[in-house]
Amino acid sequence: MSKRSQSPLPVPRDRGLESLEPQPTRAAAHIVLVHGRQGSGRATWTHADYHIFWPDWLVDDIKNAGVFTLSYDSTIKYYQSTTSTVTIDNYSDNLLADLSDMREKTGSCDLPIFFIAHNLGGLVCANALVRTLQKTEPDTKNVAEMTRGILFLGTPHEGSDLAKWADLFAIFLGIEKGSGAQKNIKFLMTDSTKLRELSENLAALLRRRNESGDPMQKINVVCFWEERSMKILKAK
Repeated sequence: MSKRSQSPLPVPRDRGLESLEPQPTRAAAHIVLVHGRQGSGRATWTHADYHIFWPDWLVDDIKNAGVFTLSYDSTIKYYQSTTSTVTIDNYSDNLLADLSDMREKTGSCDLPIFFIAHNLGGLVCANALVRTLQKTEPDTKNVAEMTRGILFLGTPHEGSDLAKWADLFAIFLGIEKGSGAQKNIKFLMTDSTKLRELSENLAALLRRRNESGDPMQKINVVCFWEERSMKILKAK
C-alpha cells in the first residue's frame, strides 16, 4: 500500500473516525456508522429519552467486527459561523482518508466494510464510493473495493424539499453566497443536478459490481425511510 497523505481537510479532535471499544483482537469486518445533517457520531445513534447508544450492541452482538463512528460538522451553528468552501466532496474525501489510514495502520485492508448511514451521511458514503473511480491511490480505492454492504437510513437519494426550507434559513443566518454551506444546501435540493448525477453514478457502480459474476464484488444495499414528519432544526 502507498503511504497515505494527511486528510484533505483539517479534522478537529471531535471529528473523524472513532473506534468503539472493545475492538476484537483480529476483526473479520469493519462496520462504519455515518451520521446525517445536524447530527454527530454520538447523538445520532443515542436514544434521546433512555440515553442508550445502540452501536454498543453491535460491539456485543458481533464480536468479530470492528465498529466505528464517523463524525463531521454538519450543524447549523457551523454553517452560520463559517464562509468555508467545504462541500460534500470534502466530507467524502475525509471519510476515504480516515478509513484507509486506519486500515493501513492496522494491517486490515483485506477486511470487508459495511456502512450504516443516516440522512446526509448516506450521500457522503455514496459520493465517497463514486469518487474512488476518479482516484489513483490504491489504499483509497481499496475502501470501495472492499465495501460489501450499505444500510441507508432516510437518505434523500432524490433530493429533499426540506432543503428548500434550509435555503431560507441560510438567507436568515447570513450564510455567504457561494460558500460550502450554501453548496451543501443546494446539493440536497430535489432538482439538484449533482445529486441526480450521484444517484445515476452510484446505480451504475452497483450494477457493474453486482453483475460482475464475482460474489465478492457484490454490494448489498438496504434502504429505510421516515414516514413521520420531523422538525427541520432537530434532524439528526
